[in-house]
Amino acid sequence: RVLDVLKLDVEGYEWGILDNLIQTDVLKYVRQLMIEFHLFPNFPARSEYVYLYKIYTRLREMGFREYATWREPKNINERRFINQRAVDFVNYFFNQTR
Repeated sequence: RVLDVLKLDVEGYEWGILDNLIQTDVLKYVRQLMIEFHLFPNFPARSEYVYLYKIYTRLREMGFREYATWREPKNINERRFINQRAVDFVNYFFNQTR
């Protein structure tokens, strides 16, 4: 079954969900993917950044190309800094006949 748009905004848990969607081959049925990526002060851990980068580059290998991206306003206070970026992708490899 085809999904025209899949949106993920799960406050830092998008990485694990994306990994699962990649591993289970679900994304080949998705035309557009809208994700809000989050990097909180201690989540995910910096030691996981290479893993996160591999997930991100795997999306490109699967045919997803960015067509819109913007940074959400920074949330800064004396205890934490949150980096949020919304990214919209289109699946260039999408094939309706699958």
